[in-house]
Amino acid sequence: MNLEKTSKAKALRFIYGLVFIDLMSLGMIVPVVQPLIQKITGQTPDNIIILNGALLAFYGLAGFLFAPLMGALSDRFGRRPFLLLAMAGLAIDHIFLVSTSSVFWVFFARGVAGICGESYGVAMAYVADITDASERTKEYGRLGMMWALGFIFGPAVGGLLGDVDVRLPFYFAAALCVCNLI
Repeated sequence: MNLEKTSKAKALRFIYGLVFIDLMSLGMIVPVVQPLIQKITGQTPDNIIILNGALLAFYGLAGFLFAPLMGALSDRFGRRPFLLLAMAGLAIDHIFLVSTSSVFWVFFARGVAGICGESYGVAMAYVADITDASERTKEYGRLGMMWALGFIFGPAVGGLLGDVDVRLPFYFAAALCVCNLI
């Protein structure tokens, strides 16, 4: 019984760390996507705001459309492969965003991230798989806290790194995702 509790505690710490790093890496690019797109396109900030909104919508739509499929596949093949896929997809997104000079590839990268970026839903399912019903609400609360902390710290770190170079937060976020993947 004690071994089971220790194993469960390790698994929960892993999932909390994964969600924190995932959201931190997503949050890091929030303050610098618009300046990066401006560098790529040469457009004025007014036009970039519309493009940035379209990118956010595209990312959200891809996630919305593919979340049921990712959930069903993770039910069938296990949570771990899809958590790893989410990390890999996010790392690919960050690398594409930092290295592209085309708006098409920016949209492509955000689509990949939206499709693969369902780590939170898979993490919630994983928590449901390993916790008793009496503990589930508490663990969901902790998972939500890690999500929020990642999204609080991410933009702060991204903004600081973006002051050095607009592409630096993307490199750092990709490195975080790769570390999380490993």
